[in-house]
Amino acid sequence: MIMSIDPSLTGFAMCFLDDKGEEVYQEEMSTKPAKALKDRIKRMEGLAIKAKELATRYKPDLILIEGYAFNAKGSSSISLGELGMLVRYFLKDLGMMIEVPPTALKKFITGKGNSSKVEVASSLSSKFGKIFKSDNVADAYGLAQLGLAIMGKYENMTKPQKEVVLSISAELSDWLKTINS
Repeated sequence: MIMSIDPSLTGFAMCFLDDKGEEVYQEEMSTKPAKALKDRIKRMEGLAIKAKELATRYKPDLILIEGYAFNAKGSSSISLGELGMLVRYFLKDLGMMIEVPPTALKKFITGKGNSSKVEVASSLSSKFGKIFKSDNVADAYGLAQLGLAIMGKYENMTKPQKEVVLSISAELSDWLKTINS
């Protein structure tokens, strides 16, 4: 089972695929931004708890989470960091977790690391015959497909896809060596 997360502040999306690539679960959660500290904590904790509940239910072998977008501006970059770390903390013991840079996800899906969100969603729609309600859901689905490739369950990979898988697999191998020593 693969779990993937696009930890957006405006549309937190998750996708679960079984080992055959069949979609088991998909959801996008939109919550209203909050200014007060107590409300921000409650909002982000709610998203992290939901991710943990689903990971506990579906027991993923591999969790992929989209890495930080360093082009975020102002306080949103801080909020993204807060949400991102909280989710990672809640999931740290529930499966092997891989952080995928946005450029790697784009390269895996479209062949180019600088593709737009529209190009990513369009490419996924073409390849899998799916319509996505948002680019967040498309990103989560794309991450899950990348997870299948990392696990050796994705057929007919292109050269850019193989490069992404090799790069992420090398990072994963290094991480496994670290925790096993």
